Amino acid sequence: IRLLDVLPAGERWPIEAHLRTVQLQDKPLYESLSYAWGGNKTTHSISVDGKRFPATENLWKALHNVRHATERRTLWVDAICIDQSSDDEKSRQVPVMHLIYQQATRVLVSLGTHTP
Repeated sequence: IRLLDVLPAGERWPIEAHLRTVQLQDKPLYESLSYAWGGNKTTHSISVDGKRFPATENLWKALHNVRHATERRTLWVDAICIDQSSDDEKSRQVPVMHLIYQQATRVLVSLGTHTP
């Protein structure tokens, strides 16, 4: 699987991260991030390995809210860690998502922003 190392930064700094490949059987330490996908077409740019990644508003807010100010945070986020343009990759990874969530040290949940 791939893991996303979200770099530390202050509240007003852009989100920067790096992807790395690990073996699930090696029991890597990471947290899973679950968030409301929604049909939101608005995107915000984040940097993944120095390249622009168009994140939905809900994903951007979730990453922004869980990012630490002083230390790297390692996450598994399906929209980024699974190549969404590859049906082959999705067909291999979706069946093991339960294991990915089970082996996470913590599962973080973001339900979006509150609106009256």
